[in-house]
Amino acid sequence: MGAMRKATFLAVLMMISGLAGCFGADEDEDTDEIVAVFTYSPATNIRAGQTIDFDARDSLPSGVALTYKWDFDGDNSIDATGRTADWAYPEVGEYTVELIVSDGSKSQSTTKTLTIVDATALPPTAEITSYSSEEDCEGEDVDTGSYIHVWACDLDKSNTDRTAGSDVSVELDASDSTSGSSDDYVSMYHWDLDIEYDADGDGDPTNDNDLEGETV
Repeated sequence: MGAMRKATFLAVLMMISGLAGCFGADEDEDTDEIVAVFTYSPATNIRAGQTIDFDARDSLPSGVALTYKWDFDGDNSIDATGRTADWAYPEVGEYTVELIVSDGSKSQSTTKTLTIVDATALPPTAEITSYSSEEDCEGEDVDTGSYIHVWACDLDKSNTDRTAGSDVSVELDASDSTSGSSDDYVSMYHWDLDIEYDADGDGDPTNDNDLEGETV
């Protein structure tokens, strides 16, 4: 009997995704390389006037005395210092946040763009339409649920061969997603196809913009 493969795919759909820089370490100076990294909370649906907490604890190198400077409004002036800081934006719009990390002799910076929405705005609801293969490799019905469940059958392989040689195409559908109110509409669909891998290197593996569109 051929080998049977069951693959379960988990995707995360995001309505809004921040932009982030990626930085690599120099092979010759990786122990001394300055890498500026920060996260912020809340990470999505940030409302005008809402306090945002910024944290640069993941900056490198660890165990070294570092200084942190924050520019929250893109005017090239320092708005706060310290490893953590907080800020609020009174107006709706997009704002560029810059973090500069220094060890006293060298420094590095990174930027992210934050989208601020109206204080009364309601967040959208992201829904991924469930999908399962109609049957498994033996022709039996398969379980269904709130997930993507696909069988990849390669019947020419032996049962001891643990590699799958067949390709399976899966359509991801977010058409059941809804806006926050009848006056709004969903304008962007961002898909993160691997929530274990941080593709953009921003410290959050669940917000990578791997694909865009209502269906992909």
